[in-house]
This record gives sequence, structure tokens and C-alpha cells, in this order.
Amino acid sequence: APTEAGEHTATLTITETSSSQTATVELTGKCVETMDVADAMETADNTEVALNPFEVVKVISAKNYVYIKDATGASLIFDYNNAHSMGSLVEGATVNGFVGKKGAYNSNPQLTPSVDYSALSVSGSGTAVATEITEVKAEDRKGLHFSMECVRI
Repeated sequence: APTEAGEHTATLTITETSSSQTATVELTGKCVETMDVADAMETADNTEVALNPFEVVKVISAKNYVYIKDATGASLIFDYNNAHSMGSLVEGATVNGFVGKKGAYNSNPQLTPSVDYSALSVSGSGTAVATEITEVKAEDRKGLHFSMECVRI
């Protein structure tokens, strides 16, 4: 099995013993290095990352937001087109197996899932983590007004 990040190809040959027929299959896959949240936030945009286990801090289903944290930092997972069902993700649960791409919105780093949440290993009873949500009104350089929610962990 490959141990180094990047794309790898393996050839598998299957032989049926009674008829001596063989079939060869070529499998190609990508190994992605697992990392902590803080390290993922330091990668370049569009880098595919696999996170070490983390805790779900806040789920805002209506906006497809999942706020996460581990011992190194916190981030937002934003499923912009709701392509991945949030399924069993609950506040306070520990999640393992997340793979996604690092990006940014208004210079704020965030992650976008590459795998469906149902493929994740989710454990824990879902004891909510204390958070504070504050609505912030702002004006950009062009004078356009917008509001956002800040989640303090």
C-alpha cells in the first residue's frame, strides 16, 4: 500500500485456478496526508486535505455550515451547493475520515467536503460545545453593505 501522498497505480491480477483464466485490473488512487486543522488552514487554496479526528462545534444546516475544532485550531466546513448530506453530524460529535479542499471566502480560510458525510466515522453523543454567535454588519471597499455571523468558540 502506498504511504506517500500523491497519485498511485497498482496492478491486480486475478487467476481462476480451474480454467487458468486471468484478468488484470489497474487501480489508480490518491493518497492524501492527514493533518490537523491548523496545518490544513496553512495549505494553498484548492489543496485536498484529509483531517485528523476533530470535534463538531456548531451545525447550521440551513446555511450548510459545520464549524469544527481540534487541539490546534478551528475552521468552517462549507458545503456551498449542499452536495453532501450532513447526515449524522451533530454538535459535540468526534469525526474521523474527512477529506476536502481548502479554500477561502473573503480571505477567511474554509474547507469544502470532497466526500459525503455518510462516509465519515462519527462518534459521541453530541454534547454541544458552548459557542457565541454574533451578527456583524460590514461595508466592503466598494461601499456595499453585507452582514455575516461570527461564531466564537
